[in-house]
Amino acid sequence: MSIELLIQNTAGSTLDASQIVSSVTWTTYLEDTPGKLTFEVLDVGFLYKEGSVVSFKVDSQNVFLGYVFTRKITESETISITCYDSMRYLQNKDSKVFEATTLPKLFEGICSGLGLKYKIIDNSTYSVPAVVHDNKSYYEMMKKAIDETLIGTTEWFYVRDNYGVLELCAVSQHITNLFIGDQSLLNSFSYESSIDKDTYNQIKLTQENSETSKRDVYIARDSNTIKEWGLLQYYESVNENLNEAQIKEKTDQLLKLYNRASKTLKLTCNGDLRLRAGSGFVLGIDRLKNEDIQSNQYTFITQCDHKWSGNDHTMDLTVRVLT
Repeated sequence: MSIELLIQNTAGSTLDASQIVSSVTWTTYLEDTPGKLTFEVLDVGFLYKEGSVVSFKVDSQNVFLGYVFTRKITESETISITCYDSMRYLQNKDSKVFEATTLPKLFEGICSGLGLKYKIIDNSTYSVPAVVHDNKSYYEMMKKAIDETLIGTTEWFYVRDNYGVLELCAVSQHITNLFIGDQSLLNSFSYESSIDKDTYNQIKLTQENSETSKRDVYIARDSNTIKEWGLLQYYESVNENLNEAQIKEKTDQLLKLYNRASKTLKLTCNGDLRLRAGSGFVLGIDRLKNEDIQSNQYTFITQCDHKWSGNDHTMDLTVRVLT
């Protein structure tokens, strides 16, 4: 295994830090957070300034392209550096008004407006409602459209940075043929099942009615899980432009989406660069059969940490299990 780490500072000077870098970690997330590269590098007098461009490759394969955001210097002869990819700029806040449109068109408009390179990998023709965003991050604006598309189509989209290019992808289209489990890449695991977060068995949507000056209420519920878990209610005030049929459909879709326990699995494995947040793979852990997680169960990654130390490459995966 060979790594290449190049740093170009804001003065235009470039340092090949491949031989003086250690403890490299590349982290990607399915939602909310930009990709991150952290490492320690010897202090050789090079100006590792904020804004410096960092390129990281493994065996000539593009892994990360981003910018230095944080430097930490101590009495040791090394400098700890944290870099983020271009998703970091989606954290900027603004106020925007969007007409009804599709997620890909909204994604395209935001990226173009920010001057960010982008590519639509997976398309969607589903129309999301018009919306007004006040003091929201650009990612929050995208996330609203992602959520609406998920509710309306059950297709889960996400945004990722692919070596400097923002890409709009669908989880279902990025399944690998990798198998992780007993006697295959897996070193250790921990599993959690919970109804404490993102689990709801009653959906309550309300809409202001200008004709009656009252609030119309729409409810969908599952009596069986309410009896089993107690009442766990999701509440939302919906857009006044939605008609009754659309609201009822959204209520049913939300119940279908959230009326289940949330199952999270964390794995420590041998590293494989085919996997990152948003990737899917086949899971097989015999100990989890009693948790309704069968062998050859399809799963996808919500957070992925690749770690390089010397010649060792490992990864920590946070996995969402669909059952």
